[in-house]
Amino acid sequence: MSSRLFEGLHHADLYAKYRPNYPQQVIDRILTFMKVKAKRSDDYVKAVDVGCGSGQLTRDLAPYFQQTVGVDVSEAQIKFARNLKTNANVEYRVGSGESIPVESSSVDLVTCAQSVHWFNFNKFCGEVDRILKPSGCVALIGYTAPNIIYQGKPHQGLNRLFDEYIDLLKPYTAKEIQALNNKYRDLKLPYAINERDDSLTRKREVNLTWFINWLTSWSHYQNLMKATESKSDPLVELGAKMVAEVDDKSSTDEIEVVLVDSIFMLLGAKPMQD
Repeated sequence: MSSRLFEGLHHADLYAKYRPNYPQQVIDRILTFMKVKAKRSDDYVKAVDVGCGSGQLTRDLAPYFQQTVGVDVSEAQIKFARNLKTNANVEYRVGSGESIPVESSSVDLVTCAQSVHWFNFNKFCGEVDRILKPSGCVALIGYTAPNIIYQGKPHQGLNRLFDEYIDLLKPYTAKEIQALNNKYRDLKLPYAINERDDSLTRKREVNLTWFINWLTSWSHYQNLMKATESKSDPLVELGAKMVAEVDDKSSTDEIEVVLVDSIFMLLGAKPMQD
């Protein structure tokens, strides 16, 4: 069943504030696959974004479909998504990856961004197949931990500190994260028409304060804080070390970095006829 690690109101708030959007190239890549590989026309009726969180990808899909539905197991996430709603053709529903609350054979595209590893994959694929129209498509999307760029080049010290922090989190990291760390290489979509794409990257210009706040949205950080009863916060130490690494006279608000992560995608098309 879907893991339930993002349900608290505080965690959902962090997710809404700090989880990044996807570059336009992700949408373009999906639409190209639908047109070229699945031989679909441009008249798309419905997209369903499963594990939508606070709706980052859901909203970006809206201009290309008559209706876009975001689905998440967390009522708190759905609440925040609804509060952020900006498109009249977007709606959000509570549901899981193993029981998607959408009519059978009604969907042109199913997306799942940075979340399919939390689902029972076989049951998820069964639900995807149920709700997709013939020649409908599915896109699984994930991204890696970023490389930190400072003053135009990768910064060895900042990346070392980040790697050490990730090592610190390992005892608190859910087993499901391994599939994400492996870039979904072990996941196989059940359709003969399928592709893998590792060509896209994302760049985010942020300050170190934003970077530290983004890390608070990670499930393994939340697990650590629960296990240690919040007696000490390793992100406070990480922020101080990063400031000292580049300029101990500045604050995290003043230090600008660029985060570069790699995006990977699995794309599949249901057969024209079952």
